Amino acid sequence: MELDKNEYEEIEETVQESFNSQIVMGSKYKTRIEQETQKDQMMISGLLISIVFGIIGLTNVVNTLVTSIMARKMEFATMQSIGMTKKQMIARITQDGIVLCLSSFIVAVPISYFLIDILGNQLLLLTGFNGKIFMIGCTILFFIMMVVTLITSYIVTWSLNKKTLTERIADAG
Repeated sequence: MELDKNEYEEIEETVQESFNSQIVMGSKYKTRIEQETQKDQMMISGLLISIVFGIIGLTNVVNTLVTSIMARKMEFATMQSIGMTKKQMIARITQDGIVLCLSSFIVAVPISYFLIDILGNQLLLLTGFNGKIFMIGCTILFFIMMVVTLITSYIVTWSLNKKTLTERIADAG
């Protein structure tokens, strides 16, 4: 029996008003609405998990970059003593950050795509995964990582250059 939305709602209201718990009414319309709600909930959950992983990734990039720079304080101090400028130092730190971001992007995106494909298709967790949206999200995260790398290089260079060159060489040695 084919019913439109209004007819279905009318019949459902009549059944509910009868207070008969033995009558159960189901429909394709109601099932579709429930599935759409579940899909939206899964999508929101996936986005929240992605945001958490993105923040963890950004934190790791900053941590790795800062740790690398702090381990090379002596190298930077020596290079500045023979003529390296602040701009060159920022460019070098930014270049290191870009290499780090690119390598993590090249490794993480294919692995993530593969895992999502396995979880989504093989385990029948039909989440409505969209590869185009996935790549857009990854690209946005990549550009955010680049901006964070640039900001980090400026902040670390400013922090290192607060001390005199002689103090930095003495502290590193």
